[in-house]
Amino acid sequence: MQQRIKRLKDFIVKRKYLITFLVFVVFILFFDSSNMIKRIKAGRDNMRLRNEISSYKKEYEADSIRLDGLTNSKEAVEKFAREQYYMKEPEEVIFLFE
Repeated sequence: MQQRIKRLKDFIVKRKYLITFLVFVVFILFFDSSNMIKRIKAGRDNMRLRNEISSYKKEYEADSIRLDGLTNSKEAVEKFAREQYYMKEPEEVIFLFE
């Protein structure tokens, strides 16, 4: 038993810097307040939000073009009102197919 303790003590003394480094790495990876697991999750969320922002930008550009068309053309406003709100002229009859 004494010999095992002595070998363990020698092992620790010879490799104290390696052991300290490994303890530090394990602490940083798992137990720190900004550990790697949280950083990976935050990176994924960041990428998801960037994709969401780009999709909203595309949608905004398409809506801006559509709004520009509606503000400059009476025919476009009439077409939009007929398609979206089912508006009609007084003498017209509308048939809806679903």
